[in-house]
Parts: sequence; C-alpha cells; structure tokens
Amino acid sequence: MQRKSFVAISFGQQKLQVVKLNSQKTKVEKFAGVDLPQGLIADYKVVNIEGLATVIKNVWRELKLSEKTVGLVVPEFSTFVKPITLPKIELSELDEAVRWQAQEFLPSGTTGMVMDWMIVSETPDKFNILTLAMKQEILAGYVDSVSLAGLFPLLVKTPAIILTALSGLEPIGKLIVFSNFGETILVVADGQKILGSSVIGIEEKADVPRVASQIIRHYRDIEVKKVYVGGGDISQAFAGELQKSLGRPVEVLKTNIHGLPPDQVQKYLIPVALAQAKSVGPSDEKTINLLPFNWVRKYENRRLSAQIWGLLTISACVVFLCLVLTASIYFYLGRQEASLTQENNARQEGTPKEITERVLEINESATKVLAISEVAKTPQEVINAILKAKPIEVTINHYELDLDTGKLILSGVAGTRESLVKFKEGLEENKDFSPINIPISSFEKEVDLDYQMSFIYIPASKKVGNTPKIPQNSNGQSPNPGI
Repeated sequence: MQRKSFVAISFGQQKLQVVKLNSQKTKVEKFAGVDLPQGLIADYKVVNIEGLATVIKNVWRELKLSEKTVGLVVPEFSTFVKPITLPKIELSELDEAVRWQAQEFLPSGTTGMVMDWMIVSETPDKFNILTLAMKQEILAGYVDSVSLAGLFPLLVKTPAIILTALSGLEPIGKLIVFSNFGETILVVADGQKILGSSVIGIEEKADVPRVASQIIRHYRDIEVKKVYVGGGDISQAFAGELQKSLGRPVEVLKTNIHGLPPDQVQKYLIPVALAQAKSVGPSDEKTINLLPFNWVRKYENRRLSAQIWGLLTISACVVFLCLVLTASIYFYLGRQEASLTQENNARQEGTPKEITERVLEINESATKVLAISEVAKTPQEVINAILKAKPIEVTINHYELDLDTGKLILSGVAGTRESLVKFKEGLEENKDFSPINIPISSFEKEVDLDYQMSFIYIPASKKVGNTPKIPQNSNGQSPNPGI
C-alpha cells in the first residue's frame, strides 16, 4: 500500500515535531514543535494516552491541517536493532526464517514484540538483513494516541533508520552523530546495515567525542571512514572537535527540502526525512515499517470509511437540495400553467399561438425536471455493490464517481492476479454495471498489482439526454478492451 501524502510526527522524550510537505515533496508547507507536558512520556513510554492525543489535536487545529494520514518516528531508546545473515531462500519463506532467528537475540523472544526487517545487501549465496523490533505495548502507546486524536497512522520508523538512509547508500563504514534538544543519538553502520546505536540522554552529559571513539573501537570489524553529524545542537566547533578526536572527515547531514528557516533545518531533519519517504507497507522486503500489517489494514479501512461517509453526507445534501429545487420549480410551473389556463378560459376569442407555444415549452421543461428527479441516485448503493464484490486481497485507494453520467473509476493495489480477476468478475455479475475495463498493463506483475478499472453504473446514466456509452464491435456485442 502506498500513499503520496501524509504528515510526519516525530516523538521525543520532551518534544513533539510535526511536518507537512507539499504534494511534490519538495517544500515544507507547515511545521511545528511542541514541548510536551510532564507525565505524558516517561522512560520513552507513553503513560498518558489521552493527554498526548489532546496535544496532537491542538497541533492539528493550530496548523489547520486537513490531512489525517500520518507517519510516526518513535524514540530510538525503545527499539532493538540487529543485522543478521541468512542463506539464499525463497522470499516467501524469508519472513519466517528471520522471525525464527530473532528469537535468539530478542530479550523475550518474539512474544509481545513487533518486528520488521529489510534486505540491505545480498550475495549469490546469502542475504544480509537488518531487523528492527519493539515491544508491542510501547508501540501501541504512540499509535493509540495518534488514533485517539482522529488520525490514521500509516508507517512507523526510528531515528536510526532515517538517519542511515539520510547519510546515503554508499557501502562504507560510517558513524552518525545526531544531537537535538539535549539528546544525542550515535549510529554505526556499514552502508544501510545498522550495526548498533546508542542514546545519550539529557541528564547524562557525557563526552560525546569520547563515546564516539569507544563505539568505533567496539565495532572494529568494519573501518569507519566517514562521520556524519546533524541536529539543532550541532555546532561548527563541535564538528571540528569531533573530527580532531576521531581523525576522520566529518560531514553535515543535509536535506534538499525548502521552506524551513535556516536555523530550523537541522532541528527538523528527522521528520522532514520521514515525510519524504514512500509509505510502503510492512510486507515490503526493501524497507522497514514497524506498524504491523493488520494494524495498517485496520487504519486504512477506517480512513476509507471516513471518506465514504463524508461523500455520502455531501451527496445526501446535494440530492436533498435538488429535490427541494425540483419541487419549487414544479409548483412554480404549476402556478404558471394554472394562470395561463385561467387567461385562456376568460378569453372568448381563440387562443393566441404564442401562448400555446409557451404552455408547451413549460410542460416540456416540467417533464424533464420530473424525469431527472426520478432517476437521481445516491452513491450509497453503488459503493455497497463495489465493496460486496471486492475480495479481501484487493485494496481501493482512489475512486471517482460521476452521478451525472454514471462513470466510475477505481484504482488501488491487488494482492494477486487472481484476486483482481475475481474482483472484476464479481462486479460484472451485477447487472447494473457495464463491462469492466482494466488496462492489460495492470497484470504485468504477479503480486501487488497497481490496477485501474473503469465502468458505468447504468441506472445513474439513464438521465434525460444520457445513455450509457458502451462500445460495440461489428457483431453488435460489447467488447472488453482490458481483460
């Protein structure tokens, strides 16, 4: 599942950051940083879900954000990261193998844990995999707070994952030092493979260059060739001190996003980087998303339901206004007709031709208005028919419904070809739908097919002057140009 637009929320021990990019993901449209009251988050765990939800609601109201889909950055201290190596096996079997091996290094096995993984590199005979795990109870605190605020979480990442990707894909040993709001995160990685991370809290006041040197000595199996620094607390003097202490070149992390004041760029580096990410579900082997698949599906269904109810409400209002307008026109035309009839009866001489023609025009207009009101349809029955035919493996991400012409366009992702064909056949069993048109390009992949289908809801198209335009071949039959 992918969505281009979502708002990034970054949670810290004492800070909440929100960033909204434009649709092209090139510029920051809205951003905010909020100091969290004491007692909401303790030891990187949400202890007051309702209070945190209230803070998030206030931010949304102050920024006037309409987007409800969000991505989350949870604190690094509450997660477990581990690189592992597995022999080359089928991708369908890889998830089970990763979770089996994870039981060896997770504190309590996989019980009560949420985990995701990604392939960072591979050789002809093995996969190099990065695993990330978190206690389900801790993750649920952040996700439930966002959900209680009326938002729909789509993905969850950690600062280490984002910072490693931000430092580039070059396969070299590197150390990343990110210091923001008094807290410092140190990440040592080999390309995209995170070997370890450490968090230095506000209260520890540790010597960061000394700790960085210790980390490099600890992970001596790889050669750290470059050091990256970032965050609002990083200064030029600190970067120079770090370079002198470690004896390696130091480079400042950067972003190509515009719209932030120069003094805020480093402070919002992590939420900005998250907002640039593609919203890929947890089943993707090239990315990490800590939000479990069943949670993703639950919140995606809630989002779709909210959109449908919103559409139904608007449509009901439009239909009601149309009925009121139709009734008003009908009574007005009725009075006009009665007035003309009275004038006609009062006159002893023959009816003038102009009046007769006018009465005929009025009657014709009234007939059209009544015909339109009789065929007016609400979208509820159309949506119910589509959802009834949709298999569970098919997701609808976008739809367009024209109640004037009956034209319908659906797009989304189908788990398999069979599920997409089943969806098509289920729709065609409904006599109210015209033949389904699916471009053949939608069947190029075997799984996770991005599809688009179009057809006509025939009852809605039977308005005055409208007929369903279904192309026919030379035999007079309706072809299906897709599949």
